[in-house]
Amino acid sequence: MKNKTCFNYRQVRYNFRKLAARLHRLLKSGRFFSIPYRHRTALLRRLLRYARRLSVPASFSVLCNFNPLTAVAQPIAGPDFVANTYTEGNQGNSVCGMDAQGNVVVVWLGSGTANATKDGIWGQRFSALGELVGTEFPLNMPGETGHSELKMAMADNGDFVITSTQSKPSGDQLDIYARCFFADGTPKGDEFRVNTTTANDQSNSAVAMNADGDFVVSWQSAENAGAETDVYARIYNANGSPKIGEVLVNTVTEGDQHSPTAGLHDDGDFVVAWSGAGPPTDTGIYAQRFNAFGTKMGGAFLVNSDPATPSFFPHLATGSDGNFIITYSKGQDPSTENEVFFQRFTFVGEKLGPETSVGFHNDPSAQQARIGIDDCGNFFILWLHEDPQTSGKQLYGQYYNREGIPYGPITTVNDSPEAGILVAPSIAMGATGDFVAVYSSDDGNALTDVQARIFARETRLTTGTETRINSYTKNDQQNPDVAVDGLGNTFVVWESTDGQDYPGPGVFAQRYGADGMRSGPEFQVHTTPPAFQTLPAVGSNASGQAVVVWQGKDPEDDLRIIVYGQRYQSDGSTDGDEFVIANVSSSPTEPAVDMQDDGSFIAVWGADGDTNTPLDVDIYGRLYDPSGNPLGPAFKANTDTVENQVFPDVAMDNDGDFIVSWHSRYFYVKAQRFDSSGNKVGGEIAVNDLSFNYQGEPVIGMSDNSDIVAAWSSSGVDGSAHGVLTKTFAAGEVPGSDQLVNTETEFDQSGTAVSMDGAGNFVILWRSGGPGLAHSGIQGQRFAQNGQRIGENFKLDIASEYAKHEPVVAMDQQGGFTAVWTSFDQDCSGRGIFGRRFTNEEAGCPSGSLVLQGNESVGAEHLSAQMISSVQEIGAGASVDYQAGHSIRLLPGFSVAQGAQFSARVADCEPGVSMLPANALPANTAAPLAGTHSPESGFSIYPNPAGEQIQLDLPAALTIQKIELWNLFGKKMGTYGPATRTVPLQGLSPGNYLLIVHTATQSLRQHFVKQ
Repeated sequence: MKNKTCFNYRQVRYNFRKLAARLHRLLKSGRFFSIPYRHRTALLRRLLRYARRLSVPASFSVLCNFNPLTAVAQPIAGPDFVANTYTEGNQGNSVCGMDAQGNVVVVWLGSGTANATKDGIWGQRFSALGELVGTEFPLNMPGETGHSELKMAMADNGDFVITSTQSKPSGDQLDIYARCFFADGTPKGDEFRVNTTTANDQSNSAVAMNADGDFVVSWQSAENAGAETDVYARIYNANGSPKIGEVLVNTVTEGDQHSPTAGLHDDGDFVVAWSGAGPPTDTGIYAQRFNAFGTKMGGAFLVNSDPATPSFFPHLATGSDGNFIITYSKGQDPSTENEVFFQRFTFVGEKLGPETSVGFHNDPSAQQARIGIDDCGNFFILWLHEDPQTSGKQLYGQYYNREGIPYGPITTVNDSPEAGILVAPSIAMGATGDFVAVYSSDDGNALTDVQARIFARETRLTTGTETRINSYTKNDQQNPDVAVDGLGNTFVVWESTDGQDYPGPGVFAQRYGADGMRSGPEFQVHTTPPAFQTLPAVGSNASGQAVVVWQGKDPEDDLRIIVYGQRYQSDGSTDGDEFVIANVSSSPTEPAVDMQDDGSFIAVWGADGDTNTPLDVDIYGRLYDPSGNPLGPAFKANTDTVENQVFPDVAMDNDGDFIVSWHSRYFYVKAQRFDSSGNKVGGEIAVNDLSFNYQGEPVIGMSDNSDIVAAWSSSGVDGSAHGVLTKTFAAGEVPGSDQLVNTETEFDQSGTAVSMDGAGNFVILWRSGGPGLAHSGIQGQRFAQNGQRIGENFKLDIASEYAKHEPVVAMDQQGGFTAVWTSFDQDCSGRGIFGRRFTNEEAGCPSGSLVLQGNESVGAEHLSAQMISSVQEIGAGASVDYQAGHSIRLLPGFSVAQGAQFSARVADCEPGVSMLPANALPANTAAPLAGTHSPESGFSIYPNPAGEQIQLDLPAALTIQKIELWNLFGKKMGTYGPATRTVPLQGLSPGNYLLIVHTATQSLRQHFVKQ
């Protein structure tokens, strides 16, 4: 990990220096303000991000952690579907693209149709959920024919480019043509020829596009008719204008250099790989790196590790960090059965790990491999498998994390193998790991159609795992809020700092049904420009209606802030237009909102007070009836006007009565009750008992019976920087005493959230700090309606290597709740919005634990384990080691007697994978007991780190053929028989190793460390 941290630091520093040099050149030449505004802002934004990371040493641990694949992609559009509407003739040579939000375009070539107007290039758009968007549309120029070898690439905003090989009626030679399109399929201009050399055939193009829409095209060029070929490339701006002329890619020009593939980084650097002849092999995979000006960086290098075995058909994908992966086939003859491999590289062209086989172990029937990569560096490899017995074909795929370790089982991609021969698969992966696969299939009448299937990793907000909410992941998504209506639907809102469609922050939302599935795609809430809309809040009621409020700049006066609102019907459609709640000065408003079952709602915010001085901010509110009409003007909530009153929150009961809370003068939490007409009920309430140090970030909740709960952060109350306090009181009663919520007091506990259900049960969440940037997580505590704790503090987030902030929570009518928070770099592009559902049983856990005895269950969501007893004597000092999502085991250093059993206490509540009981080990075993089998691998290794030997814990159901030990340089260190359960490590140097268990159907892998 130390070396990896240093490598990532160098990578960030390299990117920072390169961008800084580019900015310096632009400013010095006076061209900075002549480039498009979005390119200027993108450059400055990326430069700032790298500078921020370089200034925070603790962040490098975040940079080095790979994004855990918390969910394998699931098909979201049902079975395979035919993408083309017109089905006469052949519809084939299909390609596809996916933008940053998961929207899809499928493109294909129509030929041999009865209607000549249907010949040519056609496209069809789909939403991220697989829904048709518009109708199929033509992409080639009117009257142009003779296209073949389609290729496609797409930018983050959905703009795309198509390349093809084309024979013009005026000549016999083949050329490469390209055409650029906007996201809606509108062409940016006419098609244009890519190659400048027109002698002989130019064919077999490849194209790659970066996030901004710039693209690179590579192709093979015949030097003489029927003679050897070379590989060329050319890079273009997003509008289709060339940046440079064509450049020769290969250095060795003897023999055929062909089948190019390309990848383009956001900074303009690109890499081209191809199959060709050259030392030290007659047929190998080579690659060459270029800078943004088309200048070679270093020499060409061999990709495949075995020069003696011919390699061909490369396909390349480039990650957002500049690292790239090349997949290719190996075998004696490209026209016969072969095996697929991949090789990972750093952004400077250094190999990362060994060459790795793809698919079923030693599968000689894998063909036409394609690869897609997400912004985190996780990737999916798609390949075509031909059954040697039946000659039937099936599309398979495998997820890998950014370290090249397979995740989850091999996926069957096509749902309809009976559709006929599958040819020409294509894949496109979005920023977050969603992907689309397309291919051509026989429709049963010797004609082909375009089959497609869309897969998404995170479409469901569910229990047991945390889910990424935002689909758009560029830059920061922050300041979330959440509401759950009486039907169980969830409404999440947040601020996107990118604005997505234009510079500046905007307000976006995602709805989920009661089953946790997305109710349509992510959508923009605000309609008023400019794009400086921030700090959203949402409220909903029993019938599913909702209202979102937020603050934005006055379009006519940048110095003023407007509080906006937008109502929604239960089906998610807008209920009327966006409306203005208040027009205030430039002081932070931070609006909040709550809604009654009849649809009336209360919005509150902060604004300059009567004296209009910097230390004079008051809290205001405004009531609205069920039709969205204001019930009178805004009113002031606070009575105390000394200094600032900020951070308002509001809660409403089912009679329309409500309570407003806020932070007052640094030392106080204040509240005021109101009746349903907006009249004050009683005086201003001083909520907190302690009146020293900071008392802030207050939140408020209210039941249907007007029971009230307040929670806030308090400085110094628990011996750390901050602790979390709460107080409950019934309507009309004096508040009780402050109660400390958190039991962890070593680090900062702050950033509170609260929600109370109709019966008065409530849950409090907060951010729990740690020793470093990546150690803050989300903690929670359940309470009964009488204010008594239900269980103990519990941890909500699972991916603990990422820093968590800004928790919010909403309870449902069954006593469960939905929690949402921001997580730094978990979506690999700044902050992202993540969430998790909890049932009443999960959240309650009255015992605070699950006790395991014998072979009971423990799941991936459990966080820790503690030995509490042993049925038989296990040994002095026995304890439990638990790694979330992997295994529970007895620690080393003792003997396990025959028939020994134990009990363990596990933090959290939901069962998952099975645990192996202690009596499954043989008698008098000195090694520790291995417990649950890792869902990722199917077997366990212990101890890890290892000494002179390792023990294997393998499920009895596995039919093992052999076991292999490899180092990470691709060298096999040993082969062992199927009965092996102890692997000797004497003589091995300390370092990282890979153990592969080969079964009849798959190869299982586990990494371990030799000390």
